[in-house]
Amino acid sequence: MSNIIVECRNKEASNAFKNGDWTTTLPENILIEQGDQIIIKDSFIDTQQSSTSKILIKEDLTISMNYGFYQPNNVTDWYLDYATNAPILTNQNMKQRVLTYEVDNLQADDVIVQEYWLVSDAKEGSEEVVITFLTEDYNSDPQNITLRIPALLPNTVYKVTQLRNLLIKEPFGIQTDKELKGLGLAVKTFNTTGVAGLKVMLPYLQQLDVTLPAGNYDPDELVEYLNTEVSRNNATVSTFITKSNILLQQARQIQSLYHTGAANTRTFGMVQVVGTDEPFKIKTMHNYPTIAADENDMFFGASQFELSFSQATKRYSIDYAHTPLYGSNGVPVVGYILDDNADQTFTWVTQTGGVWFDRLFATNSSGVPVDFWNATLGFDTEKIITKFDYVSFTGAGPANYLMPQTDNFVNGKGITGGLVTADAAVDKTIPTPPGQPYSTVGYAVPSVDEVEAGFYSSISTTTTDGIIGDTAIDSIDTFGYYLIEVNSQFRNDFLTPDNNFRSISQIVSRYYEINSYTSGEGGQVIYQHSGDPMLLQSFRCRVLQSDKTVPDFIGDDNTIHIQVIKQKKEEAI
Repeated sequence: MSNIIVECRNKEASNAFKNGDWTTTLPENILIEQGDQIIIKDSFIDTQQSSTSKILIKEDLTISMNYGFYQPNNVTDWYLDYATNAPILTNQNMKQRVLTYEVDNLQADDVIVQEYWLVSDAKEGSEEVVITFLTEDYNSDPQNITLRIPALLPNTVYKVTQLRNLLIKEPFGIQTDKELKGLGLAVKTFNTTGVAGLKVMLPYLQQLDVTLPAGNYDPDELVEYLNTEVSRNNATVSTFITKSNILLQQARQIQSLYHTGAANTRTFGMVQVVGTDEPFKIKTMHNYPTIAADENDMFFGASQFELSFSQATKRYSIDYAHTPLYGSNGVPVVGYILDDNADQTFTWVTQTGGVWFDRLFATNSSGVPVDFWNATLGFDTEKIITKFDYVSFTGAGPANYLMPQTDNFVNGKGITGGLVTADAAVDKTIPTPPGQPYSTVGYAVPSVDEVEAGFYSSISTTTTDGIIGDTAIDSIDTFGYYLIEVNSQFRNDFLTPDNNFRSISQIVSRYYEINSYTSGEGGQVIYQHSGDPMLLQSFRCRVLQSDKTVPDFIGDDNTIHIQVIKQKKEEAI
């Protein structure tokens, strides 16, 4: 007998259709005669990016977060009455308020998009497509948003939540990367000019971009890199100690962007996200740039951002996107205050502020959207991002407002915060914990003495209500083996309950991994030739999942070694 070894390598293929599917053409034909055997000696599958310990980023990406700021109204000295600019004396209920800005120069074609739908063809559905939605904001500045719309089943309604609650000019235009087939567009808008003297309080948004270099990361490396880059504070202007596109910023730093000459060109307000209380003005922003003797700047946003990965659950989570609340001794605490409603319940306060997310997305160097937050990290971003409904309100200031409202400002849902446990109700810093002091404090700001007497407990909040990813990152490996298919002039029968596959040549357990490659030796389906001689000219090789499809998550460094065992002439008789 004599042996011939043929190397079929994905990277060097004469025709590579996709990773795991290629054709190897031989430089010389191989003659197969009676009694010759063809088997797969071994195979190596590039499972680097599907391994639970590795995440392959094939190209440099820009990881982006559109975010806004929120705070509980915990110190009334920071705010002013919206109508009179007088100090706020009451209504300190510790509830979350979102930073907004006032828009009043509205035109007849300004609308708030309430809903935007894409509806697929009733019979054939639609293909995946990249759509750029083209419009202008109320200042006539371009407002273009590029989104990847997945393939839709027939008669499916797809809500484009990224376009909801935008204040724009009609109408929308669209650009696509291919001919738009099987998709119809529908939009529902609110005309902002229908009410005399209307003012819209829009959430203030900013965008943070982080470059993620191509590479093969383990989860801990990935989160460490992103946490470092998101939190990096390279402030270059001496006036402010935080840079202008970080998750933590100063009130005056924000206002400075909208101050020319001796006037502020934008009026900011804090709007309660649940309820219809009148907005507050922020004292330091209203008085910018003059600084009163008793006036200090204030921070908005998150002093800590932390993305983490749990080896136990194989899920990513955003644990910190807020500024923790600290007691007088510098220990993280959970606070509580008697709510100002009829049922006499408590409002728990676990942060002094934080950020909420308007969009979480990623793009490659060409600006094409890449599904990073959902597909790579396993987050359902539609649950995380906060979109607002708008309610009308008549106040003492401007006659009519439209104010944003949401139910997504909940720890662990759309924002993060300290975890409130039963232990938080007990202050263990003094020998005998007192009862609740709210009967004497009312709704006022607790003093230092009252804090130490038990108004806030000194419970550690290192365990947070974080935003946990919906999908484990190894969910793509929910099968136990790969199949190696080699298609040439020879055939094997591989029988399943529902079909007969003629070219399966090896079965490889996915649990045999060597340096993030899945290696297979054995499991061969042996072919022994019978009949007239034939020439082997090329091999079509495919790596298949157990459902007989080529996986989308393997790399291109796949190799199959095919062994041809030639029988001696006398043995073949």
